[in-house]
Parts: sequence; structure tokens; C-alpha cells
Amino acid sequence: MKISYDSLKCPHCGSHNFNLISEDVFLCDYCQNKFNYSLEEIDFSAENKVFRDELKECFEEKVDELNSEKCLYYAQLRHYRKLAYPKIYPGIFIVLAIMSVIMLISSLVGGDMFFVKIYGIGIAVFSVLFIASKIFVNYRYKKYIDRATFYAEKVVNCESAINAYVNLISKLVQ
Repeated sequence: MKISYDSLKCPHCGSHNFNLISEDVFLCDYCQNKFNYSLEEIDFSAENKVFRDELKECFEEKVDELNSEKCLYYAQLRHYRKLAYPKIYPGIFIVLAIMSVIMLISSLVGGDMFFVKIYGIGIAVFSVLFIASKIFVNYRYKKYIDRATFYAEKVVNCESAINAYVNLISKLVQ
């Protein structure tokens, strides 16, 4: 048996003044307590048209709010993805690798012992720089990819909440 809108009241204080704050959760205007009524149990007949219209308007506002949140989260997601995958670092790796190879070949081909030592030191320095930059990029990647993942989850949560509210709006329109 479905509950009529007129019989809905706050179980804590008995007030008939409350607002829907999520799918099945209401907030009492008087005592500020939250309580649950399943929307499946509420009678959406013609006599409850005002309630149905209020719910529909409330759900549409929630969809708008969630769409705004989703846009903000998506912007953050794109920002942290760019930071996690910078375009300059592959170029740095390539330049350092080429310089190391050139130094190695020059030291092997050169006959003068002084140049061999300088080239050897150069190879060592560039190798250390290469490894250090690789470690830095891995650290940076881990740091920013975690944030990107966090915002990706927020976007997915917003989308699922939006779909739930759109589903409820379609039930109210029927």
C-alpha cells in the first residue's frame, strides 16, 4: 500500500514541513533531522500533483548542481592528467640519451687519454642526470596520477547520481 503525501511527516517531531535532499532522504525544516521514505512507497496520484511537481523541480535542481560539480571535477581531472603526462619530459630523455650515446662513442673512438677521461666523466654525469630525471618523472607521475584518479572517481560518482535523478524524474512524469 502506498503512502499519501498528506500522511508524510517527520518521525522525530511530527512536522509536515520537509525537503528531499537525496534520493530517499528527507530533511525536516523544523528539527533538522534526516529521515527516509522510499519514493517507491509514496503515492504519485493526481491529488499529489503539487508534491510531484515539487519533487521534480527539486530533482532538476540537483541534476543542475551535479552537472556543475561534474564540470569542475572534470576540469581538475584534465589538469592533473596534463601534469602527470607532461610533453617536455620525453624530449629531455631523448636528448640526454643521445648525448650519453655520443659521449660513449666518442670516448671509445678517441685515442687521447685526456679526452677519454672527460668523455667518461660526461657520460657519468649525463647518466646520473638521466636517471635522476626519470626518478623525478616517476615521482611526479605517481603524485599527479593519484589526484587525477581521485577526480575521475568524482566525475563517475556525479554521473551516476545524475542518472539516478534523471531516472526519478522520468518516474514522476509518467
